[in-house]
Amino acid sequence: MEHPDALGGLLEGMGHDGLTGCLTYESTIHELTREINRSERGGSRLSCCFVDLDEFKLVNDRHGHVRGNQVLTAAAGILRDGVRNCDVVGRYGGDEFVVILPQTSETKARRLAERLRSLIADAEIPSADEPMTASVGVAEWTPGTTPEQLLTRADGALLAAKARGTGVLTDTEASTASAVTDAVPGTIARIGEAMTWPGRAMLRWRLRPQR
Repeated sequence: MEHPDALGGLLEGMGHDGLTGCLTYESTIHELTREINRSERGGSRLSCCFVDLDEFKLVNDRHGHVRGNQVLTAAAGILRDGVRNCDVVGRYGGDEFVVILPQTSETKARRLAERLRSLIADAEIPSADEPMTASVGVAEWTPGTTPEQLLTRADGALLAAKARGTGVLTDTEASTASAVTDAVPGTIARIGEAMTWPGRAMLRWRLRPQR
């Protein structure tokens, strides 16, 4: 049997994150660039999701990083098993994942994202004290949009979801605090039970991945 550290090193050498088995950040950007080029040539739809595990920091703070890694691994497995064969799941950094959805409109991406969110919420993850929830931001590629711009839009939608609590999914663009505050009613889909998010009033803007 392969030693876990050896297996992790092998996965990393193949462009996969050694802990979760998802694509690394670099490989995720490569795949997203490839899919954008394909969409530009063929005119096909393309969407992506930003998935963030809610209040994950509390797991690390209360139980340590070993327990936190177990939760990350379980959640990553749920995401990989919950997508289609043509989809790609990458670890963006920390407890955030990116799901690339080729030939998928924003409407269809939203439905798939909701299914992923439900799978995480319904899963029994032994390493977590309470059922885990995830917030999801969805964005669709438009012609001329770079991989970084598409991810920024999906991340902005995730921030809008986070600003409204845990277990939330949104496909709105909310890249600034004012966009979150002034979002059109009805564009946010609140999923599941409302819970307090300590950082809900704080919006973060990332140009580079958190590691």
